[in-house]
Amino acid sequence: MIPSEVKQDFCLTGEGVLLSGGQGTSFRIDNAVVKQVEDTVYSETVLSIVDQLSPVNYRVAKPLKTKENTFIGHGWQCTQYENGEEKQGKLKEKLAVSRALHHDLKQVKIEVLTGGIKPNDPWSMAHRVAWGQIQIPADINQKAAKVLKRLLNNLALREYDDFQIIHGDLAGNILFDKILPPLVIDFSPTIAPVAYAEAILIVDCIAWQGSDITNIDWFSNNDDMLIRAVIFRLTVEAVFAGNDEQRFSKQYELFHPIIQFVYKRHP
Repeated sequence: MIPSEVKQDFCLTGEGVLLSGGQGTSFRIDNAVVKQVEDTVYSETVLSIVDQLSPVNYRVAKPLKTKENTFIGHGWQCTQYENGEEKQGKLKEKLAVSRALHHDLKQVKIEVLTGGIKPNDPWSMAHRVAWGQIQIPADINQKAAKVLKRLLNNLALREYDDFQIIHGDLAGNILFDKILPPLVIDFSPTIAPVAYAEAILIVDCIAWQGSDITNIDWFSNNDDMLIRAVIFRLTVEAVFAGNDEQRFSKQYELFHPIIQFVYKRHP
């Protein structure tokens, strides 16, 4: 449960209630949500970015500060509780939220994020693989390595100059309310073009949430981004699967129709 010193840090009372969803590590207490963080410095950076936003047509759960004026207290963070429920699909609505959010994030200097400590977790590694910044991990199974090499070799050789801070995991992190604007949660920042964030949103909604594959046509001029998004997701799965080819294959089967659709329209 929530340590007493954490309650004191954020001036909270009462008992915490474990919230469903996510990784099962968040508790609601009073009108706030608290959870442990793995990297204090990085989490302070991420929460400072969220704190700078002034949302229009969407909401964010604003971080609350400790009595010491920090965002992290004894290894825990605290945000304002907001109403909202996850909805599968709703790709059009989620894209609208993405565009509003990224319009605001464009105002935040990239250096704010690069000044923090970059986590070396599977998601951060996978982003770097998708952008050719590091090699494919050497300890993944042969099938995964073969698939990822083929996808990387088929990427277009082009330069991008529109990098900014983006939310790299929006599909399951936009909650809806009957009255209030959509709520963006679990900010997962990386640095890339906005089109990459939207490509991840699109492939996730198709592979995992039942959205129609023809929605890819909304991204008619961004096949490169769609493939990078697939590389990102499959790299994450390859890292977790290790030598388990069967586990990797299950995820590959979900994303393979997207790959085929993209290559078929632009061979």
